[in-house]
Amino acid sequence: MTNLSIAGLRIQRSLIELEAAIEAAMTAASTLNSDLLMARSVEGAPPAAGQAVLIRMGAAQQSLLKASSDTFRMHGDLRKLNEDVKALPAEDGECPDRHMAEAPGDREKAVA
Repeated sequence: MTNLSIAGLRIQRSLIELEAAIEAAMTAASTLNSDLLMARSVEGAPPAAGQAVLIRMGAAQQSLLKASSDTFRMHGDLRKLNEDVKALPAEDGECPDRHMAEAPGDREKAVA
């Protein structure tokens, strides 16, 4: 049977891996977007070449940014849960600020 400390350490490790993977995906998407834009400037390429691809690329980048924001919020929620169950010692500076991780409109939704 897994105790709280071991479960907390596993969650901590997995969360760090998830955050790194999302950051890597965002970096890769930005590189691809840059490459796509540079390809449009190649002599002989029509000005609107790849417009639909660029639109989809923008949507993919927005999805990754939303995933990053949701992960920050989840990290904050897990931090609070950890404080409640005391699975691991609190490590200030390691976790995102809860307000930084809020999506636009979150506070308004909570008040409504």
